[in-house]
Amino acid sequence: MSAREWEFSPLAFKVLWRAAERDTLPYPLQYRSTFATVSEYEAAWKAEADDLHRIFDEELYGAMRVLAEPEARIEVAGEVGGDRLRAHAAVHNRHAVLLVQEPTGSPYRGGAVRMTMFDAEYLPRRLVTVFPDAPRGSGAGLRVSRREVEIAEANGASATNQLGAVSGNGNGDGGRSAHALAAQFFDRPRDLVVHVAVYPGPSWDQRPAPARGFHVMDYPDGRYLVRSDGDLLEAEPVDRSGLGFDLERVIRFAVAGHREEHDPSYH
Repeated sequence: MSAREWEFSPLAFKVLWRAAERDTLPYPLQYRSTFATVSEYEAAWKAEADDLHRIFDEELYGAMRVLAEPEARIEVAGEVGGDRLRAHAAVHNRHAVLLVQEPTGSPYRGGAVRMTMFDAEYLPRRLVTVFPDAPRGSGAGLRVSRREVEIAEANGASATNQLGAVSGNGNGDGGRSAHALAAQFFDRPRDLVVHVAVYPGPSWDQRPAPARGFHVMDYPDGRYLVRSDGDLLEAEPVDRSGLGFDLERVIRFAVAGHREEHDPSYH
């Protein structure tokens, strides 16, 4: 199918999402009213609803169904150079939809929402374009054990932990502790910190749910993909193709998990 694109004001997308019988916007999209009175808000809501009625067609309906009833959904949230990065994607069968919300300068209010529907096979590479260009990290990365760093922090170590508790076993560590290795890697200036989480199926509210995912971080020497899996925390240099590969992998697992649970004909 040919890609189809729409752009909505944040209020218009909220109206559209409510029409799909959903109350909570797809995370991490945000809307916060700037109207002075309830009557102004209600009038603006009605005007947006009238405009949407004029453009609503079968393709827009299909895109909303993918968003509301996905086999997997992808949440991309973080900061890029001081601005919030907000994107959400959904995939169902052969179709995918990507939402990207423009920043406003406020951490609590998102801007215009760009929505694109396309063939599901292109979703990983489309998601990669949400990230600004950055070179592959030139360092060796990090491979450490969470448990060792947790113990060090419990005993009063003060290094900043950027992902929650971390710990380590490093390569080429010169005998330094896991905590010191983690601190050396993470305690540096960064231009980008983004979390990618992939969930099977739809979200009916914002309760915690099992997910696969990773962080993407840009340091002065380039971009790294950071995973926390069990007792292991790993940061490895990554370029655009590597990021796309990891996205494809976690999306595929989420879709397969959803189909195994909900589709009796899936093998």
